[in-house]
Amino acid sequence: MAKLGGRPPEWIHMIDQALEDLKALDDVTLLGVGDVAALFAVHHSTARRIIKACDLEESVGKQYVVERPRLIQALATFRDRASVACELERRKAFKDALEEMRKTDKAKARKIEERELQSVGLPPGVKANGARLTIDYTSPDDLLAKLLQLARSAALDIDAFEEAVEPQDDLDGRRDNNTP
Repeated sequence: MAKLGGRPPEWIHMIDQALEDLKALDDVTLLGVGDVAALFAVHHSTARRIIKACDLEESVGKQYVVERPRLIQALATFRDRASVACELERRKAFKDALEEMRKTDKAKARKIEERELQSVGLPPGVKANGARLTIDYTSPDDLLAKLLQLARSAALDIDAFEEAVEPQDDLDGRRDNNTP
């Protein structure tokens, strides 16, 4: 039987599915290397190692074959070993944690609504007063959409954007910096 002292075999996570599939093959008595490779979705050389790991190596001519009931019994025994059960549990916990992270990331990810530019200059709800920019918004998404629209407006026509946000001179010739 395969040992798990070092790295666990790459096919270990397929044991439960392979056992289900093997049990469903009532009319099959012998399985070849190709059959085992298909069960575990592995290369033929790995399928030979699985057969050897289960101490079921038999050959018919040049083909390695294994009896289905013996393979089922050997895989079930292998799966129930403490080291294998521990590895399967570790992989399941990792997979569950990864899935939870994906769900969390999807919930956090938002698509900022891109709005049509209605005119060059400042978008609606964005006002420049002297050296101060004011943005009216109703939600964080609305704010992000307006900031995106503001950046796009500047990128499309930098001269018109600069003119729209340029601080204006007061009546006495000083720049209005919104200082009290």
